[in-house]
Amino acid sequence: MKVTDLGPDKAVTIFSTVKITREHPTQALTPVDLENHISQAVWKFYNDCRSEAAERLGKSEMDLIMTDARVVGVKIDGHQVINPSGFTGRELEVKLCISMAGEKTGEGVPVEGGSIRAHMLASGEDIKNGYYIEIDENQSHIFSINDERIAHLNSFPWGRKNIDRATREKLDLDSETAYLIYAQYANGRVSEKMDRFLGKAFWGSFGEFINALLMNIRNEGALKLKEIPPVYIRASFTLPEQVFHKRYSLGKKSVSLKKMSDKLDIEGFLEDGIHGIYEDLNELAKRRIKWATPSGGSNKGA
Repeated sequence: MKVTDLGPDKAVTIFSTVKITREHPTQALTPVDLENHISQAVWKFYNDCRSEAAERLGKSEMDLIMTDARVVGVKIDGHQVINPSGFTGRELEVKLCISMAGEKTGEGVPVEGGSIRAHMLASGEDIKNGYYIEIDENQSHIFSINDERIAHLNSFPWGRKNIDRATREKLDLDSETAYLIYAQYANGRVSEKMDRFLGKAFWGSFGEFINALLMNIRNEGALKLKEIPPVYIRASFTLPEQVFHKRYSLGKKSVSLKKMSDKLDIEGFLEDGIHGIYEDLNELAKRRIKWATPSGGSNKGA
């Protein structure tokens, strides 16, 4: 499946668990029951998140385009099952992934790549509670991870260009040359004297990132938890290793940063084979989404 990997301002992808209480828990779940429950879950999920998506994309809810919908997990009374048909139980949990965009973007399926990578990270590392951050040229994008939901939390203006600016001010060089020198510093390939010299510029700039990060974590209520959840970083440029060996104070607690692998293939995640066990449920979810959305369907290629 060809996808278009977009930022949080162009697409919204949310993972969320919808819980449904069955009226007759001792009766085996039939295919018809399952179809009705999936329909109910999809509609509830879409109804809960469409205003959030519209606000972030700067569109009306009527203009939202549903680009992808899929089931990524099913539990009955807390137990993971592959095919729910035939099981008994009171509570059915359906974990869904829905992607929305404000406009069509060619033949690929528009998705919010950062959110999908956050899900892949959470699944691969068995993270129940944490944060995933992507840093690009101009911005840092925070994604919140917990058992019930994975989604974009916030973005703030700090990226590679902030480091370029800090380095240029120290060395009075053009941006390209300044970054080449910074990259040598980040990889530990400068003299001790130059390391101290450039370190002042880097840590001064990186302090702005840390302050913004900690403010967002604090605002989400991390201080109420026994421990601050782990924070995973994926940057489009090299960060010094020291960044991942320090602890950063947040009130009376502290947080550490973990380096993320670059090997998170969202196209692989979206391939039908990955979630083949839920293929029939995915088709059902997509049909229900088409009926639920005013635009009447998904993007070409979905």
